[in-house]
Amino acid sequence: MTYNLPNSNNLDIHSLSRIFKYVTNSYKYYWFYALLEAVKRGDKRVSFREMVIIMVAKSWCPIIEFKLNLGTQDKLDRLIRFIYNKYGFDKNIRQKELVDELSKLDNDEELNEKIEYFYKYVPYRLLTPFFRNDVRGVKDSLKNDMIADLSYVDKKGIYKINKEEQYIEIYDKWFSYFLKNISIIEGWVKYHLVNFLQDRNPNVPAIIYKLEPAYQRKMNKQKKFWKEVTKIIQLNDIYTGEIIKPEKISLDHFIPWSFVLHDKNWNLIPTFKSINSSKSDNLPELEKYFNDFADVQYEAFDLNRRKNINKKIIEDYLLLDNQMNENIKENQFKEILKDNISPLYRIARNTGFSVWDRNLA
Repeated sequence: MTYNLPNSNNLDIHSLSRIFKYVTNSYKYYWFYALLEAVKRGDKRVSFREMVIIMVAKSWCPIIEFKLNLGTQDKLDRLIRFIYNKYGFDKNIRQKELVDELSKLDNDEELNEKIEYFYKYVPYRLLTPFFRNDVRGVKDSLKNDMIADLSYVDKKGIYKINKEEQYIEIYDKWFSYFLKNISIIEGWVKYHLVNFLQDRNPNVPAIIYKLEPAYQRKMNKQKKFWKEVTKIIQLNDIYTGEIIKPEKISLDHFIPWSFVLHDKNWNLIPTFKSINSSKSDNLPELEKYFNDFADVQYEAFDLNRRKNINKKIIEDYLLLDNQMNENIKENQFKEILKDNISPLYRIARNTGFSVWDRNLA
């Protein structure tokens, strides 16, 4: 698949299309994302520090909320985890708020040192395709200065670099091009970034939806279904053993929503609000809770096919396996459910999702 950029008669679009051709870390993607963010704000001149802070804000959600891996040597990943552990910002903090908070921390020497790491190469090397003939054969230690000089003399690059004062200034013609085609350009960056992340997170689902904060739906239809079930049959909470009353239902994603990023009924289980809040986006102990989970799932599924509470619920299960129809036997149902839940559980665990200990709640 190719992703074509909009043409321009007076801009080097061919070189622009090559900036992600040789990428080993995430820096170029998020530096370019920060560049587009500056364009949307109307800022042509942006300091190195502000660019890196925007990089952090843009990659915060994929790393902290969705636990994606940028690579074992990726310094942006390390910077974000350092900030999260030291300052305890909420995992769901909004990008603007995070940018504002980080901008206030300019006296933190340890943080500054980690931020300044990105000043060494990223601002310069992003422009390499525009000056590839000029820097070919040049020693690596000399390339930054040469690219910075060329960014002023030969104005075909996206921006000029002031190395001494540590800022970039986007050229008017490129600024206008990005602003005019902002949605297409963002889609182009996202396309390349998703490929990069998929390569480093090969078994993680829905990566394209994990680049930015995603918000859960209210699940009104699902909650209505489970309320009807508890009105007809007695269900016990799999975590506490207590009887669940319809008016006190809270729906828990057995495999955390922030991993699967969907509300399919086969991954939902009724519980209490306090338990759901305590479990949060952690994993349950699979060996301890799966059998009870499967029992409740089957009871609800079986009741639905007999009483026809919600015809569309069956569609959620058919997505797991076409045998999950109205004729399926209990043992087959539970076996298919386990075959689907178990690998998701292992991947989520390996990705970094913690196991919830109810005794510590």
